[in-house]
Amino acid sequence: MSEMKKLSSDNSKFTQENQLDRLLNNDYVNPYDVLELGYEATEVEIKKKFKMLSIMIHPDKCKHERASDAFHTVEQAYKTLMDVDKRRMFQRVMREARDRVEVARRKENIRRAAKGLEELTSDNMNMEIRETC
Repeated sequence: MSEMKKLSSDNSKFTQENQLDRLLNNDYVNPYDVLELGYEATEVEIKKKFKMLSIMIHPDKCKHERASDAFHTVEQAYKTLMDVDKRRMFQRVMREARDRVEVARRKENIRRAAKGLEELTSDNMNMEIRETC
């Protein structure tokens, strides 16, 4: 619980309303996105994040009419990532997506350099990787 308080004080977006809005208004394909974790997250990190989110949005503690839907989404992501084979599959797909995006960006930067344009910034690289997944 103290970690959740620390995280919530560090990140103003980690509130019950914001998490419910995020979970209920997005379509997730990737369980790492549901739990807001990188694909290199360990089993301990996955468990910790699940516990923090589930405490926040569990239908017994949260009176939002769709809290059970949000909790179900988080629970499914957790179960998927706790299955070692499924977690490895997602990690492999995300590594391949990262490699593809990096190659495409290198080629684009070479093309841009030839035309005298600025290189691509890394600001939206993670978004590109998630889209490629």
